[in-house]
Amino acid sequence: MKYLFIVNLVLSSKTARFWSKNQAYLLKLFPNAELFYPDAANSFSSVQLRSFDYIIVVGDDFFFSNFVNSLYSYLSNIKRENYLAYLPDQKKTAIAQSLGFPSGIIEMSELLQKKTMVPIDLVRCHFTDKKGLPASQLVLNDAVMGVSSFQLPFLQRGGKTWMKLSSLINSDKKNKRLVLSQKDKVINDKKVFLAFILLGNSLIGGPKIHTKLRISKSKFDYYHLCPGSFKKLSSLNPFQTFLDNDLMRKEAFSDLGIDGLDEEVELIIDGVLLGRLPAAFTFLPKALKIVAPLISIPVKANWKEKISNVKVIDPVGNRKVMRSYYTEDN
Repeated sequence: MKYLFIVNLVLSSKTARFWSKNQAYLLKLFPNAELFYPDAANSFSSVQLRSFDYIIVVGDDFFFSNFVNSLYSYLSNIKRENYLAYLPDQKKTAIAQSLGFPSGIIEMSELLQKKTMVPIDLVRCHFTDKKGLPASQLVLNDAVMGVSSFQLPFLQRGGKTWMKLSSLINSDKKNKRLVLSQKDKVINDKKVFLAFILLGNSLIGGPKIHTKLRISKSKFDYYHLCPGSFKKLSSLNPFQTFLDNDLMRKEAFSDLGIDGLDEEVELIIDGVLLGRLPAAFTFLPKALKIVAPLISIPVKANWKEKISNVKVIDPVGNRKVMRSYYTEDN
């Protein structure tokens, strides 16, 4: 089997440190593996992927998302005997956590050796890029609206830091008017504090929203924070507490159009500012196969025990009275 490691060594000092520490160990497990170090974000096309049986992408969520978007036409048609894997350069990333990846390099390398391919869902997004031209991007984890490029680094450090920074901004400018539509029909028109599309359980580089693993999805989740909730939000701890109160609204869609009125609303996909609204999102079920743990939903109670404990409901009427009635007539 021919192995290829695509390592974000040149573009990321964090990946460079990770690779320097673990390179010898990984190459011992995957002998004769070839190495490719991209020197630009869009230089993947120079690699002849078809000549390799197993491709392992080493980097962060931003890098893996860019890799998938650059080569999706090939990756979506990957054969059964070929493998694609993502090896994060840090213990906790949004994509890795939502797929149940182990955090240690030894456990992660064991997963890579098992070669268990699992289909994951994606979202296709059509939007307006920075130049005002139509553009398209695959969403691997999240798309955020209502956060400016100035606020983005602080959101990625955590919800609390971002909210402290936002308190310096005029409160009237915090809320954005978003219009949601399906099949050219408006289904919602309101101001929100923040909105995002989510496939995983955390924003890339940012706070955790919930703890559920990314399994058996039939739609993507759309969240928005209600307007007028800024004072309450600033007193809360991290974002994972938002779902425990009435400040967060959640809906699920298979397709959704979003437009920003009153002002230009920037669009951040998988942690990178790519353009602005309007945008259209379409759910793509099981659109990509990657090496990941086989996630199963634990059964809380044995189904046979549940059946044996079910009480039989008495039918309407009295069986004894009805039986005696027909017996007497006969």
